[in-house]
Amino acid sequence: MDVKVIKDIESLINWFLPIVTKFPRNYRYTLGNKIEEHLYSLLEDIIQAQYSKKKNHFLQKANLSVEMLRHFIRISFKQKITSSKQYEAFAKQLNEIGSQIGGWKKEREING
Repeated sequence: MDVKVIKDIESLINWFLPIVTKFPRNYRYTLGNKIEEHLYSLLEDIIQAQYSKKKNHFLQKANLSVEMLRHFIRISFKQKITSSKQYEAFAKQLNEIGSQIGGWKKEREING
């Protein structure tokens, strides 16, 4: 499962990066950078969780990044920077990633 979530995060990054480059200049280097930073942070945390003995720590950080991304993408939509299709696609992919992370956390809690 953890490998699938990495591929899904990479897919989200590769899909969204070209969109960020089209953000208006006044948002590109603020909101756009925040979204990029949290996408990369999410990927880093999941990779670290995969290889670390402190998986729960990194999974919790990943959950926080998912939540931050939800807010940032909602702001970009409300500011009319992203279209409703882009917002919906991003939110759908992010929800799937969040579910996978939650499932991984729950599995760790059950199996110790």
